Amino acid sequence: MTAKDYYVSINGKDTNNGNLQSPFRTIQKAADMMAAGDTCYILAGTYRENVVVKQNNTTFKNYNGQKVTVSGADQIKNWSIYKDGIYSANFSGAETEYTMLFLRGKRQEMARWPDNKTGEMMNPENKNSGYEDCQVFTGVKEKKIEEYYSQI
Repeated sequence: MTAKDYYVSINGKDTNNGNLQSPFRTIQKAADMMAAGDTCYILAGTYRENVVVKQNNTTFKNYNGQKVTVSGADQIKNWSIYKDGIYSANFSGAETEYTMLFLRGKRQEMARWPDNKTGEMMNPENKNSGYEDCQVFTGVKEKKIEEYYSQI
């Protein structure tokens, strides 16, 4: 059996056939189609997905040296002012133990009160750390998480 090449583009569709003229949209779609010896060429862009590779001896590479970013992070676009410089957003994928917030690639401080006095953000047993669990509010259709920070 001859090895196949598959192509992925942020402008593609997973209903396409995966060739260069008709690329898939997600890396996962290519991974699902691939057999041993196949190669997936990924065109420039940011791919926000977790990829599970089910087949050994497969290759994933950027196409012609193009810049590719694969991130398991979700992009939150629906921010609004909550009050007094505090922002909130609806987000259905929140995990109270592992959720982090990034702004322009820089991790933001977790919500805390009254203030972090020790710099130990990941030590909830330390009463002076200012650590607080993220709160997840269950709504009719989704969970709401409020991330508090003073600077944008």
